[in-house]
Amino acid sequence: MADIGKIKSIYRDIVVSENWTIPQAIGLITPENVIPHPKNPTIADCFRQMGWVEDLGSGVRNMYKYCPIYVHGAFPVMEENDVFKLTVRYEKESQAEASGESSLSKTEKILLLIRENPKITAAEIAATTGISLRTIRRITTDLVNNGIIYRKGSDKDGEWVIIK
Repeated sequence: MADIGKIKSIYRDIVVSENWTIPQAIGLITPENVIPHPKNPTIADCFRQMGWVEDLGSGVRNMYKYCPIYVHGAFPVMEENDVFKLTVRYEKESQAEASGESSLSKTEKILLLIRENPKITAAEIAATTGISLRTIRRITTDLVNNGIIYRKGSDKDGEWVIIK
């Protein structure tokens, strides 16, 4: 497993991670201005060819994509300098979430992820939401049977289409 940084500070509402790096650019990193560069290009290329990692820069895109789902309205702050710094705000678990309820139902979470990434797999949905793979498959089957979504293409290379 790659070293993704060192958690330097954990506060009541944020986590700050820092990692020394050789910067390609200085300043805030966003999905629009990210310049992906591996610390060890040979190892990164090997892992990419084996299918163990996604595209370079996908971590930045995923942080901006999933952070607001888990922390309402929050976005990560990534700064590149001599020290790469990642700051993520989080919220204390609400009373409803502690009792097993959520502001979004499991079905709503699944539909939200499908809307954002139609090519998402059941395993990716399970990893993102913490919902079991079996439950994901049951819910997506119900959604298909109720005419809300359908699968276009193969299970491996296809994508979800939201009808309603």
